[in-house]
Amino acid sequence: MAIFDIKLPKNIARALRLPENNPRNQQLRVLKKLLRKARFTEFGQKYKFDEILISKHVGKKFQELVPTYNYNKIYKEWWHKTLDGTPNVCWPGKIKYYALSSGTSEASSKYIPITNDLLRGNKIVMIKQLLSLRNYEDIPVRSIGKGWLTLGGSTQLQKGAGYYAGDLSGGEKATLNVKGPTGNFNIDVPGSGFYILSIRKDTLLGSYQRIGKDLNPEEITSEELGLKMDSLQKLIADSNVSVANKNFFITQNQLQKISDNSDAQIIAPFTPIPSSFDPVNGKDPEVYKFYTSAEMHDMIDKIAKLLSNGSK
Repeated sequence: MAIFDIKLPKNIARALRLPENNPRNQQLRVLKKLLRKARFTEFGQKYKFDEILISKHVGKKFQELVPTYNYNKIYKEWWHKTLDGTPNVCWPGKIKYYALSSGTSEASSKYIPITNDLLRGNKIVMIKQLLSLRNYEDIPVRSIGKGWLTLGGSTQLQKGAGYYAGDLSGGEKATLNVKGPTGNFNIDVPGSGFYILSIRKDTLLGSYQRIGKDLNPEEITSEELGLKMDSLQKLIADSNVSVANKNFFITQNQLQKISDNSDAQIIAPFTPIPSSFDPVNGKDPEVYKFYTSAEMHDMIDKIAKLLSNGSK
């Protein structure tokens, strides 16, 4: 049985444009939609979007006429014009907002255009992703229902000549307006870093995970298992908890900085620790595992039973 037993009438599914079983047809439909939208822009006129649309094989014609761009190339040839207020460059209208992303480009920051169509599209995709769960079976409901949020970037906008830009990599202090189960409230983000904001009633408990040389979790002996249970018992009692110790006790509506490393990885409650991890920039990943207090109580009970059986 599907995780969400939602049966939508075909006319509603078509109106929502929910994914079909044929990925290629879906990709072509999206490509045609984008081409129609951008055909009167400078970019669309240069690369003959109208000609592509009337072609019998739209995908092949697009590959034939439109070159591949990296950021530096498309910024140098096209996107830089939008910063001067030029409309209809690569997308209809004037670009009023940009996301700034630090990277290895010629500029100190990459300017990524943000349009209302992009924001609207993201919202629609989120709804479609939720509705797509009706097609999947045997997924634990707890694995998709979270009461916490990971944060990155900054909400402080920089004003330019006719546009605003926000830094995705964060930096200065920001204030978030949060809508949670307890109502709306503001919370300050003191600076850059990797944060968790919990809005769930159950306390979140987490700690840094040691990863072996082969990027697999280290094997645990009986003695280490006993030490682990002792550590978990202290954690659930909010004892010996500190950022320096890399363990965390996060209550409802609390914002907690986890790390200065924006590439840190969080393993959510009710999600098992993977058997292996990919290196990050050639180094072992910085991994943190979080549990709800109820989940941790269950884990402590299981460890106690294992130790009890092992001593018999």
